[in-house]
Amino acid sequence: MKRTLLSTTFALSCMLASCGEIHQGANTLKGGAQVMTASMGTPTNVLHKRPNFDDFAVFDLSNAGFAATIMAPKNARVIPHKTNLGVTVYGGKYFKMQLNKIQGTAQENTQAIRALATNKDLNPSFAKLEVDGATGYLKADKNGVLSFVHCVDANGETVVISSGMPYRLSPDKFTAYTRQDIQLMWKSAKTFKLK
Repeated sequence: MKRTLLSTTFALSCMLASCGEIHQGANTLKGGAQVMTASMGTPTNVLHKRPNFDDFAVFDLSNAGFAATIMAPKNARVIPHKTNLGVTVYGGKYFKMQLNKIQGTAQENTQAIRALATNKDLNPSFAKLEVDGATGYLKADKNGVLSFVHCVDANGETVVISSGMPYRLSPDKFTAYTRQDIQLMWKSAKTFKLK
């Protein structure tokens, strides 16, 4: 449990530090998606309009290290993180979701991450949980800005899905998501399915 808490603490601090970031590349994934790497230039066909869930498609994450699918914008790409083996699903500047793997169950990790995220000493901008569940939550800060964490059990590990991406990797450096942007990503995160 102590090891799980330490890995969860590290994962959460990475997620909290990076909400609102990402980068790019060109290795083709199944379904026409691409893996993006931090060393490449500006991606092509990046959506700079707000996506609509009705236009989403099944996005295969197999080549990104996750034997799973998720609903995402049709032009979405995967941008790998160099430091923590996580990835971001990048569907343009208004759609950025991080996926990371950590040890333990989804419920254990959700409890540990929630405890850190709602601790006002560690996270003074925290205001309230708008949605609170056994495997995830949607939280608001003092300015009403939303973020989320959704955890899924995956073969003895937990896949932690959260909003945003590391700023240093973001092709557009955009972080001003609306409540609707975050709610759309939250809806997408809940479509994550193991293959």
